[in-house]
Amino acid sequence: MTDWTQVGAIATGAGALVTGLSAGLIAWQAKETRRTAEAGNAGVEVGRRSLEVSQGVAVDSTKARLDARAPRLWVRAASTRNEVVMGHGGSGLPQPWPTERSFRRTDDDFQQLILGAQVDVKNEGDRSQRVWIDGDTELLRPEGGNITPGSGRITVFLNPGESCEFRLTISKPLHEWAAAWDARKGGNTDAAKTVGHVICSDPYDEGVIDRWAIELWAYPVENIPGDLAGWRIRNGGTNPPLVDVAVLQQTRVYYLSKHEDRRLETPALPA
Repeated sequence: MTDWTQVGAIATGAGALVTGLSAGLIAWQAKETRRTAEAGNAGVEVGRRSLEVSQGVAVDSTKARLDARAPRLWVRAASTRNEVVMGHGGSGLPQPWPTERSFRRTDDDFQQLILGAQVDVKNEGDRSQRVWIDGDTELLRPEGGNITPGSGRITVFLNPGESCEFRLTISKPLHEWAAAWDARKGGNTDAAKTVGHVICSDPYDEGVIDRWAIELWAYPVENIPGDLAGWRIRNGGTNPPLVDVAVLQQTRVYYLSKHEDRRLETPALPA
């Protein structure tokens, strides 16, 4: 006589074993699938990083080639220690403004006062270069520079070893200078600031354009203590100086084509 209880127990055990084997097989398959996917993703990431590194190397190689034939300019600001405040005299030409003269608000609000600083540019390369000067500027030397009509841009051609000098100026009426002095007390120096640029391009379509920004700050007047409407020319030996100027770091932009405005972009390197 068959012991059905025993048979049922065996069947139950066999079913549990099959279920366990199936679960193990599914887990193993899932693990293998995940490992294969991770290996594939790792391969893609390695390929991506290798491509970015290769692109970076290619960009660096192109930059080195363009650097080798790029302009070499020396741009420096001269000392402003002896700068003086200028104004328009009877002849209409700027003249040093008398330091002993005081100003009255509002009678002298539109009296123009002018300050500036000299900037020197030298071609230290072995090729002639065309240099552009932008801003409220006056070319001091050489006399052969020309001004682009309608823009005020000065163009100068410098042979190897030649240099030029120009003067970056800032001119404002008294009431604006007074406002700039008051704004400085609140930490705002923009009202006393002007900016000029020196720009130089090599003659190639695939090449570089260099730019220097020259920033100039001026504080010609201060209020007279105890006199709310009185202003006077500041002592140039006090802080801040009458004129302060800085040539910012040269920036160089690389072009695959200047005509088409296609820049050489550096790819982001992998972290």
